[in-house]
Amino acid sequence: MVKTPEIVVFRPATIPEPPSELASAGSRLWRTVMARYALDETQAEVLKLACLASDRAEALRLEIEKMGQTVPGSTGQPQANPLIACEGAAQKRVAAFLKQLGLFDEPKREKPGRPPKSGGF
Repeated sequence: MVKTPEIVVFRPATIPEPPSELASAGSRLWRTVMARYALDETQAEVLKLACLASDRAEALRLEIEKMGQTVPGSTGQPQANPLIACEGAAQKRVAAFLKQLGLFDEPKREKPGRPPKSGGF
């Protein structure tokens, strides 16, 4: 079983700038993650891949907005825009890279059982 790397809370004063090849969506994701976690070089490369996929998803979304949700098919019939599937694939890549970093892992509970109810009842 592959163990996910330990992520530690980052000190905000030392947040590295996003790589220059990232566009707006990727830069936002980079800053959000880097503000919360300290990543080593390898983890930063995986984050960069997630950010590039995020940029791709945003670019595809904007193109879909221009073209529309449906486009003419080979015989003129309306069909779903094929870029929708590409956008979904890019979004899945973002989630996969972030999961690979261990950002969705929950801390282990000290004892089994349900979490406490809100309100104490």
